[in-house]
Amino acid sequence: MTIDSNLGDSPGQPYVLEIWPAGNGSPIHNHGRACAIIHVLYGQIEVSLFPALSPAILTPWGKVTFNTGDVTFLTPDYYQIHQLKNPLPKGGTFCATIQSYRYPDSDNTHYEYFDYIENGQIKQFTPDSDWTYLEFKCLIEQEWKQTQ
Repeated sequence: MTIDSNLGDSPGQPYVLEIWPAGNGSPIHNHGRACAIIHVLYGQIEVSLFPALSPAILTPWGKVTFNTGDVTFLTPDYYQIHQLKNPLPKGGTFCATIQSYRYPDSDNTHYEYFDYIENGQIKQFTPDSDWTYLEFKCLIEQEWKQTQ
């Protein structure tokens, strides 16, 4: 879910709230040489780090788990190629992260895609959103009312 509109200084939306169900995660990917801050709002997220985006490199060189309140980052030179996953088994607690993206001031290319690995190939993903903040808020309010 996006929290702000695309201003052209980030790949896709500059602020993204992501909900990670237990046992779910992303493919190995990069962020178009953008910088990012990732804040774990709730739960835990496991970050696997890779030296290059290559279908031949599927084993990370490192892994770290971040918990509620933890903050991490990525830059074009550090931690750019990674995979995120909620490490809890399916049926466990979800994870929520808020992520902020921005190209460094020295970047005049503004590559608008995330590249990722799928079925042995590198593919492109245009960052987008499932919902705006207001749409998400309405959906959550409806769901909450149905449980009461």
